[in-house]
Amino acid sequence: MSHMLRPYTEAEVRANLDKDGYISGNIEVGLSEIINRDLEGFLDMISMKLVNSDLLMNVNYEVVGASRGGSLVVRVMGNPSGILGDEPEEIVEKCHPNEQKKLVTHSILVKRTINVRIDNIKTVTQTAAIAALEGTPWKEIFPTRDKPSFDLNTQHNPDGSLPTIRYIEDSGDTSEYLVDEEGDGENVRSRWYETDGITLI
Repeated sequence: MSHMLRPYTEAEVRANLDKDGYISGNIEVGLSEIINRDLEGFLDMISMKLVNSDLLMNVNYEVVGASRGGSLVVRVMGNPSGILGDEPEEIVEKCHPNEQKKLVTHSILVKRTINVRIDNIKTVTQTAAIAALEGTPWKEIFPTRDKPSFDLNTQHNPDGSLPTIRYIEDSGDTSEYLVDEEGDGENVRSRWYETDGITLI
């Protein structure tokens, strides 16, 4: 299988970015280069082979074949903003200023803290109350993929003898975002962002 004979230059990185500002290519990796490397060392090595720098971020890799010499051919993809000094969107704008932007449908998983006030927990001590709570089905009131609505007590606690939900409220604290794109079945372009909605994790 064909592969790169040398890393991209900075100019070649800019010229070969995809629409999301990522660079990819097939590199050759000998088995001897993998032995005795930890994951971080391996990622640095394949980054060097792709862009001649270990500053490539969000590195993904996949073995796609073998070279004639018996080495592995690895497809590597990563975010070169640490090398080029711009965010992926800014890189794409600078490298392809006349390219018409295409609307993409996104799906976002928002990690937030939910406060749940639970009453009617009858125990001798506070720690026993926590232990008793964990043994009740109160968590089943939350919506799931199969049950997309809240069920406050009625289904799982018809007689009111179990702990009861007084209220559920959003704490207002978001920890991170996971953004997926429609049509990206293998989630190759999925990215985690910090609370500012900009910084990649």
